[in-house]
Amino acid sequence: KNLLIYVHFRIHNVVPIEAKMGGKRELTDEEEQLVVNFCQEKIAEKQPLSRVHIRQEVKRILDSYKKKTRFKDNYPGAL
Repeated sequence: KNLLIYVHFRIHNVVPIEAKMGGKRELTDEEEQLVVNFCQEKIAEKQPLSRVHIRQEVKRILDSYKKKTRFKDNYPGAL
């Protein structure tokens, strides 16, 4: 739920990009912007968008950067 709220805030520029929310961040500003762009594209195309879609996109981004995170298999929500 927090992920969807945060993405909503980022898309609508409610939370400044520089704002640090919560604990240690796993995504860089650049990676977060890729997730926001993905969400905006899906919304513009009127395609359904769920937490699962967002998590899969985060995993795809992390895997493409070959980045190790605390997430099991780089999948957010699976600690």
